[in-house]
Amino acid sequence: EFAGALKQNSNLQHLALEGKNFDTVAVKALSQAMKLNSTLSGLVLHNSLVKRSGLRSLATALKVNASLETLGIGNTMLSEDAYADFKQSMSFNAVLEEILSGYLGHIGDRSQYDR
Repeated sequence: EFAGALKQNSNLQHLALEGKNFDTVAVKALSQAMKLNSTLSGLVLHNSLVKRSGLRSLATALKVNASLETLGIGNTMLSEDAYADFKQSMSFNAVLEEILSGYLGHIGDRSQYDR
């Protein structure tokens, strides 16, 4: 289980999980791991079948994550409410530099919040 390993990760800095079919349970486990992980700086979930509730859970986890700088969630099932959750996460998270979201556009970058 990658989410369990990610909780205790001390080496892995970038994780690409493109094109994977994640159920809600897996994404929520990943979200919990992201709350504890202090090493991962890049996570790519482009073209993955991550559903709305999983994305919202991930957005919530990013409010407390202290290492992730870039998140790629293009071509996922990103809804308008999950999009708003990710924008809010950026205002709470001082480390998160960029979220790339694909069809809904670029969610944001740090310069929007450093004014």
